[in-house]
Amino acid sequence: AEVSKDISAQVLDTWQKGTLGSNSILISVKGLATPKQVQDFKTEIRKNIHDIKALKERIFESGQVTFEMDYNTNDGSILEHLKTAKFDSFDYRFLESNDKIIKTEVRAKTR
Repeated sequence: AEVSKDISAQVLDTWQKGTLGSNSILISVKGLATPKQVQDFKTEIRKNIHDIKALKERIFESGQVTFEMDYNTNDGSILEHLKTAKFDSFDYRFLESNDKIIKTEVRAKTR
């Protein structure tokens, strides 16, 4: 009975997050200095890459934010999208990736 409660709690948690059937990776973004920049980045990356289901801030460091990104595709296209992404508010660079984290860098565009 205890195991079934634990499993049902995990299923409920996953369902509430909306991540059932999706993949997850960390994306580190160097150059995000203000809460507005973090919000603008989240808005723009979701506008550019439609496969993203969720983007949650996980680690805040000086001038850098690491997000957990949940996405729908299994074919590696999310990485290709991130390599070529364009942003209205930022100059964006894809730096490197491995199977656990994608490292990127942004610089706010001056208007």
